Parts: sequence; C-alpha cells; structure tokens
Amino acid sequence: MEKTIKLLSGEKIYLRPLEYDDVDFLFALFNDPTVRYFTGTTEIIVRKQIENFIEKSANINSRVDLIICDQENNLPIGDINLISIDRNNRSAEVGIKIGDNQYQGKGYGTEAMKLLLDYCFSALNLHRISLTVYEYNPRAIRSYEKVGF
Repeated sequence: MEKTIKLLSGEKIYLRPLEYDDVDFLFALFNDPTVRYFTGTTEIIVRKQIENFIEKSANINSRVDLIICDQENNLPIGDINLISIDRNNRSAEVGIKIGDNQYQGKGYGTEAMKLLLDYCFSALNLHRISLTVYEYNPRAIRSYEKVGF
C-alpha cells in the first residue's frame, strides 16, 4: 500500500503533491460552476489537459502544485499552487480553490494558505507573494486578509 506524502501538515488539512489518481478530482474541481465563477475561469478544461499537466508539473521549476486534503478522511478538498516563481527576485503568485461546499467558509483555505506561505518564506526563501482576487469573492478576501494580504 502506498503511503500518503504529507508535504505540509496542519490541524485540519495537509498539502501533498499531485498524483495521477487526482485527475477525476481536478477535472470536477476545475469545471465546478462555483469555482469557475470565483476564479474567473472561462476556458474549457478536459481530462486530457489535466493528465498532461500532472505528468509535466513535477518538472516545471517555476511552479508548485499541491492538493489540499482533509486530515480526518484523507479526501482531496481543493488545490493550492505557486505560479510564476522567480527565484532571482524571490517572488511568486499564489492561487487556491476549495471545491466541496461543505469545506468552504470553515477555515480550510486559510489554513492551507498559512501552510503554503510559511513554506514560501522559510523553505523557498521568497520575499514577495502576490495573488489576484475578484471583489465579488468576499469570503476569499477575508481569508487572504487573515493571513496577511
């Protein structure tokens, strides 16, 4: 039996690397109407794109993609990523999606963001993290404010 890698672990959630078994979860997450609305996603995403991305993502030095999992049941509940990592200027952009409604607005995203930011500043030695959020997403804005944005 394969052991789950908990790259970053918190009280309610842990972050782990992408796995091939995540294709169905990510397909559903990226195509969820609510997630698409709050992230401003307009492109159509198909399974093959996700499969290709998972295969190639481990070799892309300018990004880190992680799955957010519930500590109690090990189920994936979202994803969080660093993109545009610039090691010379020590900066990156962060993005997060929580899919299942039962996990939204309950601190899971805030905890995931805290874990990732700590990783950014301590392990990756970055100095500047940015993000984009739409004004019609007040729940995300509150979460980002809680972690220092």
